Amino acid sequence: MCLTTIVERVLPKYMKPDALVIPQHEHAVDIQKILRAMGADSEAGKRKVVRAARQTPFLKSVDSSATVSFKKPLEVYMDNPDLRFYFLDCTNVWFLNEQPSASSTESDVWRELGVARLPRRIQFSDGLPPVKGSTQHGVRPLKITIFTACRVSSNLCRMPGILRIKRDPLSFCGDISKSTWS
Repeated sequence: MCLTTIVERVLPKYMKPDALVIPQHEHAVDIQKILRAMGADSEAGKRKVVRAARQTPFLKSVDSSATVSFKKPLEVYMDNPDLRFYFLDCTNVWFLNEQPSASSTESDVWRELGVARLPRRIQFSDGLPPVKGSTQHGVRPLKITIFTACRVSSNLCRMPGILRIKRDPLSFCGDISKSTWS
C-alpha cells in the first residue's frame, strides 16, 4: 500500500459527515493499512501520514457513557484502568476503541500519532493579565498549565501509571492545576 494512498484515499473517508456508517470490516482494513504504512522505511512518507492522520478523526473511540465516535489521535487516550479511574465521571474524554491486531508495534504507532498514555497538559493564556518582564513593552503573557482532569483522589498518587507524572516538575499529584510562567 502506497503511503500516498493512505493520505489521499483512506483518511479522507473519515472527514465526511457520514463516517460513522463506514462498516466495521472496512474500518478494520483501513486501520491495518495505516499500521502497515507507519512501518514503512520512508521517513518523509511516514511524516506525511502522521501529519494527515493527526488532522483526521479516524480512530474509533468511546467515552465514559459508551458513546462511540471517530476522533483525531490528539483527542484520544489509550484505554487502560489507570486512565479510566483518573477520568472517572468525565464525559468529554475519549478512549481508543480499536480492535487490537497482531502487530507488536501497534502501541508505538498510536503513540507516534498522538494518542496519549498520560493526562495531557493544556496551556492557555487567553484572557489572562500580562506579567512584567516580557519582550513586548516589558510585559509577557501569563500562561497557565492545567491537566485534563475531572476527579482526583488520594489513591491517584499511589497508582503505578500515574506515578510517572510525578517525575515531571510541571506535573501534579493531588492538585487539579499547576501554574507556570512562560
